[in-house]
Amino acid sequence: MEKAIYLLLTPAYASIGDQAIAWAEERWLAAQYPDHILCVLDEEQTLRCLPGILAESPPDTLFFLQGGGNLGTLYPAVEARRRQVIQVLGARPAVLFPQSVWFESEEAARQSAETYSRPNLTLFARERCSLALMERWYPRANVSLRPDIVYSLYPAVRRRDQPRTRVLVSLRADRESAFPRQRDALLRALRRAWPEAEEYKMYHGGTVGPDQREALVEQTVQTFHTARLIVTDRLHGVIFAAVTGTPCVALPNAYHKNRENYGTWLYGVNYIVFCPDANPEKVAALAQQVIAIAETEKTQLMKTGWEIHATHESDPS
Repeated sequence: MEKAIYLLLTPAYASIGDQAIAWAEERWLAAQYPDHILCVLDEEQTLRCLPGILAESPPDTLFFLQGGGNLGTLYPAVEARRRQVIQVLGARPAVLFPQSVWFESEEAARQSAETYSRPNLTLFARERCSLALMERWYPRANVSLRPDIVYSLYPAVRRRDQPRTRVLVSLRADRESAFPRQRDALLRALRRAWPEAEEYKMYHGGTVGPDQREALVEQTVQTFHTARLIVTDRLHGVIFAAVTGTPCVALPNAYHKNRENYGTWLYGVNYIVFCPDANPEKVAALAQQVIAIAETEKTQLMKTGWEIHATHESDPS
């Protein structure tokens, strides 16, 4: 009889980045466990069905939890649901796909440790700063460093031969924005340099089911393959640029996530550059630089899959 493995707490909301994480997790789990039945549950289904699943499943059943950038205090509702699930799992082994961690205070970190510092949990941090926080606050868990799972899509989405004519600008307008007052000035500066520059949204209204994820990710991949430049403060905007070979100026977000992703995994990739602020003139100059690199040098990501490794150990900041 085939065994089941479970991917829990996948998103139903239409964030391209989070949907890409879920789809990459599904692909990776299917490849790693070909003799298992993969059961994917969104947040509502997880909370409703998990007690019954635990009552009927053998002790060695594998449980995986959705990765992302929401461990800590930045998104309390998501964090509360995950803690509830871990409590319900009890002593069952569980794996948390790569996460970024941020706490607003040490007291919040100590409260988090009550849930996550347990030996049955394997926790992946997706950059070095988050790894340090996990190692400090979750000493009883199994903690290690892995890149965001969307990097594993590289073999499936790498460069395609088609014209690159678009300039995409994808900037946050939420609590993770590091420069809300500079956003409009940056857009104007980019449009002065490239009148064709267009805003590209990576978050939409509505819901997305598991059967729609692949199409949503593929649509995004196709869009990036038509771009000769993207300027973004969205982590998965940068990651999609990386895996599609698209020149990119990566901007910081409100905490360490974007800076650390670049410093851990992408420093040295010649068609992606990190700008530590949103100075419009500086961003435009760096954009010209990466476009020139794309026109004169080979811009193929030399690291593939989920085993991607840093090409340089120092943090560029």
